[in-house]
Amino acid sequence: METRLFQELERCKYHHLLIHGPPKSGRTSLLFQLLLNVARQGKRVLMYSFTQFDRLPLLDCDSAQPAVHTLKYVTIMYPSSADELLRLLACMHTEDKELLPCLIAIDDVESFVLHKQGHEQLALLAKILSYAVDAAEFVSTAKAGSRDRGVDCNLLVTAATRPSGPAPSVYGHWFPFTAHIQEMAASGSNKFQVVWSKSFTDTIGHESTTIQLGSYSLHPDGLLWDQSHDQRVP
Repeated sequence: METRLFQELERCKYHHLLIHGPPKSGRTSLLFQLLLNVARQGKRVLMYSFTQFDRLPLLDCDSAQPAVHTLKYVTIMYPSSADELLRLLACMHTEDKELLPCLIAIDDVESFVLHKQGHEQLALLAKILSYAVDAAEFVSTAKAGSRDRGVDCNLLVTAATRPSGPAPSVYGHWFPFTAHIQEMAASGSNKFQVVWSKSFTDTIGHESTTIQLGSYSLHPDGLLWDQSHDQRVP
């Protein structure tokens, strides 16, 4: 299933994707699975996280643990504040072209702004997302003159639904493509579905397309996906 999601990401005009869902819903696991898909191709990926990991995020139950050769292409950095994250994103402009990543990820982005409230929180979030989009677009342009010519830099960001956090609609300006993780209340606890939505504006007005990509259950050993078919929702 994560391969399908990555294929949908490849179709995005600007290669930016938001993974949005409630806390403890497997957002980081899904994000890391997508990162590994890129790293297995021998491409560098860079992930920022406010929370430090004491172990790798859970993967799909039927997926093998990543090989050492794959992990050498994965860099995880732990900015301790929004200011540090902004500095790291800005420094992307000074990196060696050959060392630039093919994918930039920010896990749990709202963790960097929860110390703010109201308009100050939204302004700081907007600044982080603007810097992240700029970094990804700069890398894509820089790679045009390197051995990775023609390889765009994808941007993946996860965000959680929190009472004290920004509303989901806030992210729409930067991420018209969103993977929504929704809890399936009728099926019991720890079961979620992933719904892919694409919003756009044409001469008629605002339109959107929604595709149900699949559902999974959270287990101690990882994400166990159910067999399902794509379903377009009008």
